[in-house]
Amino acid sequence: MSVCNHDCIRCPFEDCINNDITWDELQASRVRDRAIVAKADAEFLASLANLNRPMTSAERQRKHYILHGEEVREKARLYHQKNIEKRREYFRKYYAAHREANRARRSQNRRDMDPVDKNALLEHERQIRKSRTELNRPKQAAIRHYRQSLGLSQTEFGAPLGVMGYTVSKWESGHSTAPWERLYEVYPDLQMLSRKER
Repeated sequence: MSVCNHDCIRCPFEDCINNDITWDELQASRVRDRAIVAKADAEFLASLANLNRPMTSAERQRKHYILHGEEVREKARLYHQKNIEKRREYFRKYYAAHREANRARRSQNRRDMDPVDKNALLEHERQIRKSRTELNRPKQAAIRHYRQSLGLSQTEFGAPLGVMGYTVSKWESGHSTAPWERLYEVYPDLQMLSRKER
């Protein structure tokens, strides 16, 4: 019995005949299928030789595909591969030029900035980061204390929130801001603890 040539790993049919046959049987059925197709193609070419009328476009296309099918497929594969390589090269050049332009613009901005203004700007940014860290430090300590009181690891604490352990570590160290509303939904007692830490 002939079977389909679809990818059995992604086959949506649970009662497919391929589920009940071995690999050798599947290979043998594919060989039979190819033999059937080759026989049909040979009969079609023989019938064209006895035609008493001009070939239709469909017949012409089928004849060309039978005689040059492998060549056509190979040309299509090479054309596709060439297009992929062209696109990769284009995007490689585009992003390289884009990075260079951004780098040049940043360096030009740094050169144009007065040294006093540059130092003042850096100091201002430093102070903002420091103030944010100081402001959130009680809450960050509350997360750590609450997690340790529950006896959970950072990974276990973050699992109900859908985050990994390193994300919880960033919250506790102040390297990123925690989603407090989501935290209070999952861990209601944390809200009371964070208020006490203040």
